[in-house]
Amino acid sequence: MSETSRPRRGAPVERASGDGADGVVGPAASHQPPRWAWWVAGVVVPLVGALATALTQTQRAGTPGPPTAQAPPPVSATAGTTAPPPASAAPAPTTVDAAPSARTPAPTTAPTREPTPTTEAPAPPSGEPPARDTTRLGGAVPPPTGTPVRIVNGNSGLCLAVPGASTGVVDLDQFGCGDHPDHHWRLTAAGTDDTGRTRYRIVNGNSGHCAAVPGASKATAVHVNQFPCGDYPDHYWRIAYEKRDPDGNPLYRIVNANSGLCLAVPGAATYETAPVNQYPCGPYADHFWRFEQD
Repeated sequence: MSETSRPRRGAPVERASGDGADGVVGPAASHQPPRWAWWVAGVVVPLVGALATALTQTQRAGTPGPPTAQAPPPVSATAGTTAPPPASAAPAPTTVDAAPSARTPAPTTAPTREPTPTTEAPAPPSGEPPARDTTRLGGAVPPPTGTPVRIVNGNSGLCLAVPGASTGVVDLDQFGCGDHPDHHWRLTAAGTDDTGRTRYRIVNGNSGHCAAVPGASKATAVHVNQFPCGDYPDHYWRIAYEKRDPDGNPLYRIVNANSGLCLAVPGAATYETAPVNQYPCGPYADHFWRFEQD
């Protein structure tokens, strides 16, 4: 086919004869849907969407969801049964028993000294010594009188002495027993007290002075000294038998008739030159004395 026989773009095309139209037509028109199709699409599609949404909501409403937690029914309290408190309530406070636990020791009052306890019962609050033991090894033995004796502490084993064998007014102490003139004492009966108990003066064999309490004091822990004997209430002592030591020697308490306190060694000391004082009578080893004769 020659250049002259090929139809040009945009040139009229001859239709075949016999189609009932002119032999020449214009360019081919593009295909578009009719207008009624657009109306159908604009109305039907929203209706279908609304219908589908309504059906979905209806199905969800009819489908049972997961079970919800329900509060347990209230429990009625019966005899011997206690209803538990609600979970949100704070725990009830615990009632503390006023009595202390068996494992908790009861508080104690610290003593003012370090005594060595004995098996004897504590002294009564009045300061008087407890009842004497008159059943052991022959019972009560009266103190020796009229002859020189050493006064030996039942705890330390040391003798009642006058420091330096002084003949002045000095405090007494305890010292290792020996052949020293100030270690010898004489017990002299001097009447009775208001209850009929015998009173004694304790006279040093070296100085001739009496064991005394300075100023006739009734205070605890006042040192005992020697003083020229006179009719002073603190110069009188009661000597009460209490028991016997392991060797069978009688042991006594020496009680000042004025103060009612016992002749003692502070802190139950066992060293030489420790002072002696008066102290409320109690079950302390340093409150017991024995008398030794040459």
